[in-house]
Amino acid sequence: MLISHKNEYGAITVDDGLFIQLFNEAIKPFEGKARYIGDRDIRFGEKGLYAYAGISIRIGNSISQICGSVIDFIAKNITESLELPIDDIVIEVVQMTTSVTAVKRSIKVSYRGSTDEEN
Repeated sequence: MLISHKNEYGAITVDDGLFIQLFNEAIKPFEGKARYIGDRDIRFGEKGLYAYAGISIRIGNSISQICGSVIDFIAKNITESLELPIDDIVIEVVQMTTSVTAVKRSIKVSYRGSTDEEN
């Protein structure tokens, strides 16, 4: 899927497959601790690019450390490599897992600094 944004200077078109690769690369250092679920939403917002991804984290690992690291990696690559402004990057922990079970959660960590825990 291509994501396009038009303004008075022209149009920007980016393949969302690039962002899937970014999410996968960002989560690699946490192999065995966290994994990218595949939920995503990538679009241009009011101030720039808006990206959302759902992840699963094993119980006992730091949600803030993992989400913060993933957000930093994605933000750095978007701003430096693609030179796109960022509206927001949201990582949602959709489940916490053990070797036997998974528990649904909805914990959102945002690039803008807000954290929202519903469950």
